[in-house]
Amino acid sequence: MRGRTKANGNGCMASARKRKNSPADDSAPREHELKLVCNSRDIGHLLHNPVIADAQPLPDSSGILTAIYFDTPDQALRRAGMSLRIREHQGRLVQTIKAEQGPRGVAFDRAEWETEVDGTLDQTAARKTPLQPFVDDEATRVQIRPLFTVRTRRHAFLVGRDNSAIELVLDRTIVAAGERSDQVTEIELELKDGEPRALFLTVKDLLGAAPMRLSMLAKSERGYRLLDAFPAQPVKAAHAAVPAGEQSANAFQMIAAETLSQIVQNEELLRSYGDPEALHQMRVGFRRLRTALSFFKEMLAGSETRGIRKELRRAAKLLAEARDLDVLHQRLHENGTLESSQAALDEVEEQRNRAYATLAQNLDKPRFKKALLRAAIWIEAGTWLTDASARTVRARDRPVEKLARRALARRWNRIRRDAKRIDDLSTEKRHKFRMRIKALRYGSEFFADTFKGRARGSRRKSLLKSLEQLQDILGEMNDLTVRRRLLPSLVDSRAEADAARLQTLMRRAGVAARRLRSAKPFWN
Repeated sequence: MRGRTKANGNGCMASARKRKNSPADDSAPREHELKLVCNSRDIGHLLHNPVIADAQPLPDSSGILTAIYFDTPDQALRRAGMSLRIREHQGRLVQTIKAEQGPRGVAFDRAEWETEVDGTLDQTAARKTPLQPFVDDEATRVQIRPLFTVRTRRHAFLVGRDNSAIELVLDRTIVAAGERSDQVTEIELELKDGEPRALFLTVKDLLGAAPMRLSMLAKSERGYRLLDAFPAQPVKAAHAAVPAGEQSANAFQMIAAETLSQIVQNEELLRSYGDPEALHQMRVGFRRLRTALSFFKEMLAGSETRGIRKELRRAAKLLAEARDLDVLHQRLHENGTLESSQAALDEVEEQRNRAYATLAQNLDKPRFKKALLRAAIWIEAGTWLTDASARTVRARDRPVEKLARRALARRWNRIRRDAKRIDDLSTEKRHKFRMRIKALRYGSEFFADTFKGRARGSRRKSLLKSLEQLQDILGEMNDLTVRRRLLPSLVDSRAEADAARLQTLMRRAGVAARRLRSAKPFWN
């Protein structure tokens, strides 16, 4: 089998850093690629952008590419994070195996193995690849068959940037599975040599050429979604393992890249299906990203960072109304009391439909798309990385455990003070208290691998459990407040029941707060 050795991108959205926790074998062929989606009518504008107009055309990589993707009927390869295809281009037939490489940022970071074939699958080429166990198992091997086709018209160019070589392609693609099809226009940037940050700087130069958005939806995944037999699931937080001794700048990039990945992947699902859980996980991703910014704020100074913070805050707010209505809708369906009257359900459903329609419009606006793109560029190649002030340099170079220990302790001390006087907190202060609890939960998850050991792991799990219990109780209190705002017609009829429920929740919150205050920090 003949493999292509790709650039040594060891971490998703990596710059000069090396991901110590990457499960990939550095000797494996690699593909490090950033994908954007745009409108087909903007291809002309893109071709005249200086980034592309001044690039070297690659006629041997351009033209029509036709690929057939293979899997079992129950999509065993997809579920294992792999794809298998045979692609025809300029008379050559090439079989490609791709495998995901663990937690990732918004850039694809995949192992890739290629071999020329005669038009049929060469299963011997699976040796020493993640596909081998599936081919070795006869029951699985005989089930592998064609599932869908992908036909792409490609314009390919070689771009030089900061001593890095990037293959930039403009793809107009039709994906077909049975009688169903989908069309998409993509800009793909693949690192051939050099540092991954060059990908993001190149995207920065393209921003004004046409409206575009980040995408983490591979062409193969578009085919699978046409089949619809196993719908894609909302993406929960992944584990970006941050080891002790890692520089704080690298640690921030690893964490921020993973949180942005959660946002982008769930945005794809929200656009396609209007999935309420995708909306919820997308909102969680925004909160986690903003929490990461607060933990590492000492090294994230400057006007560019302030602008990123502002745009992320604005983008997250666009999701709030639809999410609040989703929660209210769920609560009403769960309860069998007066508050579940058909009139109330109808009112919430109408509000919810309007909120989702507004949200869909906002997701398609250039400002929202640019907010995520600029965040990705800033994480990888922002001015915070080149700030030469002594304080910022020290903060970037500081071992992450020192930063994490201080940041976690500061939040923990504030939460313990608030927990002691929880009965005296106003509705607004209780809400802020709940947000601080969430931030400490996210931070405890970010730095799980920074403070390792059996005793620390046990204390971390105990702390997270106590934080989650109190957060859930405070969340239910907040739901009562939100319901009164969104369904004022029920305020009078539910006043007595709400007051009784609030008293019950307050008692439970007091018990949970005392339990939380007795928890032991895991970072000492």
